[in-house]
Amino acid sequence: MAEIISISLNKEMIEQMNIIQKEMSFSGRSEIVRAGLRNLIEEYNSLHALSGIVEGTLIVTHKEEFNDEFSKIKHTAPHDSVKTHLHHELSNHLCMEVLLFRGDSKYLQDLYKRFTSSRKIESVKVVVY
Repeated sequence: MAEIISISLNKEMIEQMNIIQKEMSFSGRSEIVRAGLRNLIEEYNSLHALSGIVEGTLIVTHKEEFNDEFSKIKHTAPHDSVKTHLHHELSNHLCMEVLLFRGDSKYLQDLYKRFTSSRKIESVKVVVY
């Protein structure tokens, strides 16, 4: 049986949901939320199934004003696990950070968790090789 929950979204997210609903023919906003949650669960499960030494890429976006938050989280990983860090300034005062990672999967999982749970980080994508 389904359970009803409430969520708070800012105006920008609501506007984006309305565009997605129309362009992708979702029957309602709840369908969009369910699709997004299914994707998050799949990504979470895939990442947490990893063990041992892994190589991958983290792509993180954040507002320019939150460079310190990004840096603070990045430096929680062992210094030798982030092999390369690329920084690119996007439009609208956003930054994209690309981290090439090689190390124990538990550190990659921890970085993903910290970036994803921070309200100051816009998006996180992980690709594991």
